[in-house]
Amino acid sequence: ILQKHSKNENIKKIQVYLKNEVDYIYGIPMKQLKLLFKGYIKNLIGLNHNEIWSLFTNLIESGAFEKQVIAIEIFSNYMDLSNYKKILDYTTHLVNNKIIKNWAIADQFALNILAQIDNKDIYNYSIIWSKNNNYLLRRISVVTYAEKNLSTKDIDTLIEIAIILSNEKTEYVQRATGWALRNIYHNNQEKFFTFINNNGHKLSRIILRNAIEHLEETLRQEILISSKQKRK
Repeated sequence: ILQKHSKNENIKKIQVYLKNEVDYIYGIPMKQLKLLFKGYIKNLIGLNHNEIWSLFTNLIESGAFEKQVIAIEIFSNYMDLSNYKKILDYTTHLVNNKIIKNWAIADQFALNILAQIDNKDIYNYSIIWSKNNNYLLRRISVVTYAEKNLSTKDIDTLIEIAIILSNEKTEYVQRATGWALRNIYHNNQEKFFTFINNNGHKLSRIILRNAIEHLEETLRQEILISSKQKRK
């Protein structure tokens, strides 16, 4: 099915988009791929836990970008997420063994699978990942909180991670950290502004600028000026 919908003219574009950090590409844009997947959902009805897990692992470990996207769609929609530790350990395995090797799949995994986990283990693992040498695990540590409805514990954990990553050098992680911090604003403005006031000057400039990107321009400039003064 993927081969049938493969488009050679898209392969180079997607390779550039993924910084060539992918083993194989069919050349199917993300939106089209997800629509295509929806047409075959009925084929998954009736599969048990072990069958879903086997299908997921075969696809995610294939090295093919589109197969990995579909693997995450299958897992997030049909897999039992109650075995938290197995999933969290497997996440570390996937990144450290270069099965997940680009930021796009890392983001899909964090947003669609890890963000669904509501257990103390996710907080512990997120903090551990934020200190990992692999930039994809550091990115995952914040992207997990970038779009979900944040609980108080989520916000406190994300703030702790942001402080750990305050001097992050990898732009992919810096931008993701700012993106995740914006989500605190959407969930709790008081905590967002308290954090920015107390720690904005300690953050890398890219993190801070991304965190306040969507604020009203006058307020944004006030924060940038204040942070600059505090840095001095």
